[in-house]
Amino acid sequence: MRLLALLLLWSSALGLSAQTTTVPTKPLTLEAALERASSANLDLLLSQEEVEQAKATVGSARSALLPNITGEATQSRSQSYFKLNDQIQGSAITNSFSALLQARLAVFDYNAWSDYSNAKLGVRVAEAQLEETVQDIWQQIAQTYLLHLRNQRQLDVIEAAIQRDQTLLDQAKERVDAGVASSLDLNRAEVQLATSQFQRLEQRNAAYESELTLKRLLNLPLGQPVELVDPKLTEAQPVSYNDTEMQQILDQRASMRQARLNIERSENSLRSARGERIPDVTLSGNYGTSGDQIDDDNEVWAVQLGVSVPIWEGGRISSQALQARSELRQSQLQMQQTAQQIGVDFRLAVDQLNTAREQVQIARRRVELSRNELDLARTSFEEGVADNSELTDAQANLADAEDQLVQAEYSYNLARLNLARVRGHVQELVGR
Repeated sequence: MRLLALLLLWSSALGLSAQTTTVPTKPLTLEAALERASSANLDLLLSQEEVEQAKATVGSARSALLPNITGEATQSRSQSYFKLNDQIQGSAITNSFSALLQARLAVFDYNAWSDYSNAKLGVRVAEAQLEETVQDIWQQIAQTYLLHLRNQRQLDVIEAAIQRDQTLLDQAKERVDAGVASSLDLNRAEVQLATSQFQRLEQRNAAYESELTLKRLLNLPLGQPVELVDPKLTEAQPVSYNDTEMQQILDQRASMRQARLNIERSENSLRSARGERIPDVTLSGNYGTSGDQIDDDNEVWAVQLGVSVPIWEGGRISSQALQARSELRQSQLQMQQTAQQIGVDFRLAVDQLNTAREQVQIARRRVELSRNELDLARTSFEEGVADNSELTDAQANLADAEDQLVQAEYSYNLARLNLARVRGHVQELVGR
């Protein structure tokens, strides 16, 4: 009995501990989601490592320009035999010790300097790429955040429609029982309710999928509940395309900066290929001791100045120069392509934002009209002027209008997000 009592006490303590350690999650705002991406999004963390790798490449390239110093010490002992008339006459044991400090310095190495310059440019390219990646990930997170909010709002619209459908079904049952309505009215109400219930199941799946996608982007536990906060984005004024802003975008976008840096790297590579014919000058030397024993103090040293000049390399240098020129042209074309794509994206983003803004206004007006239609149809139904067919249609029209408004507001916010991404400042969406 004592053992049973102890077990019960222990289990109740565990249950109490489990209850007290449950911490309610804080609502997740859009701004907090974007801030979390910097330290939690796996794609962003991978891009940050690419910057670190580029920085390490600079150190590796710089080492070729600095003295290379090594130390070497050897102690050897050997035995040899000597013969006379094919007869071994004796043997000798010899000892040898040497300790050397060796140094090598590239006095002039054009390719090493070019590699070092390109490595530093590589860091700037990686940083520009990281900036673009941050914007892309922020856009993806914001888009998924808004998508999940839309799915939740559409689910609320369907829930409200189901309540109206259930009320209509209850009224149809009462009227059929009272003998003032036909079974057709009852069947019509049941069909409408079943349709809404089916839509609710589909919408729940859509909301669950968008929730999981958002958790993956933010590296949150998949089982952790997430409560989103509607950002209540203020309605922006109509925008228009202008060349001045387009040029500012081209000057500020990290993708354009990256394209210009790639051209600079290609130019360096072309100069490096041509510089293969320039002689390299190398200074090397050593200093140390040598003798039979480790304590012998016989100073030895050597100094050497070398010049290396390519005379015949089988066309390698010319081929490398041709390749470098092709890569330079490719970089220039890629910058033009990037600029054109940004121009297209900017024009489309402006047009889509203005269109989405008008669609929101139309959708709001349709909701008002649908509510008026529902009131009129309900009045006619309650007064016995009409059956429930008009009321059923009016309820379906209102549900469709409310769903369209949710979609229109989502499309409008999405258009604002796309325009902010084209400008290179997704954080503008939340006023950061």
